Amino acid sequence: MPDSNAKRAVKVALSSLLWATDRVRSRIPGLASVHGRGVVLLYHSIPERDRERFGRQLDALVALGEVVSLDELLTAPGAAPRFAITFDDALDTLADVALAELQRRGLTATVFVPTGALAALPRWAGADGSADAVMSAERLGALPESIAIGSHTRTHVRLSTLGGDELATELAGSLSDIRNLGAGPAMHLAFPYGDWSPEVAAAAVAAGYNHLWTVEPKPVASGPSGDGAGDLLGRVTVDADDWPIEYRLKTAGSYRWIAWFMTAKRRRASAVARTAASGG
Repeated sequence: MPDSNAKRAVKVALSSLLWATDRVRSRIPGLASVHGRGVVLLYHSIPERDRERFGRQLDALVALGEVVSLDELLTAPGAAPRFAITFDDALDTLADVALAELQRRGLTATVFVPTGALAALPRWAGADGSADAVMSAERLGALPESIAIGSHTRTHVRLSTLGGDELATELAGSLSDIRNLGAGPAMHLAFPYGDWSPEVAAAAVAAGYNHLWTVEPKPVASGPSGDGAGDLLGRVTVDADDWPIEYRLKTAGSYRWIAWFMTAKRRRASAVARTAASGG
């Protein structure tokens, strides 16, 4: 469920303070940029009613810096701020609405596909009642080269809840499905719900993924990140109806304070699980 306006306003206020701090910090010689290699944006559905707002957001990105592919973002940072655009769930509105706006501006993006749900309505948590279906294999195959395809597992499941065999099927199976689509190797995996654990990350690397994308709203660091298993990378969730200031702060990396809380919460959960497993 979307944040209430009150919660959004609090996030904007806190992020504005961080943005102001970053502005001061940027004037101190020798300090590394908080922007790192760049900021990766995470969209889901772009319905027709949001076409104009989505287009304005793309124009804002172009005015702020350079929009590049995920692979380009992971190379040495450029002189200007860099952004990459991603879409989770491979919904039909990507082809129906977003693609035309991207092509009009000559922009690239990556779509993360739940390969076991092609041509079907989303049935996973948080998608109840959606009339926006996952794209069919035919629609995915017809996407232009400017749209890369990555994995969103097979069934959009919480990976941390799966045992070894089920986890391997979700990860390796999705890679196989994408190859069968003729999309080439999918080196990028986006965790459904942003749900992962060190064990999940290790299994993803073993399955053949190089880059693992979370929903932690932090810029991509200047070097490899993670807990020793794969390259764990952050994305900030955006929506076409974000307030202009909200969107600007997200693209500036100023929502990264939320990632600090997400990391702390995950570590506490891991500690509790370890204690339970040890009988403590």
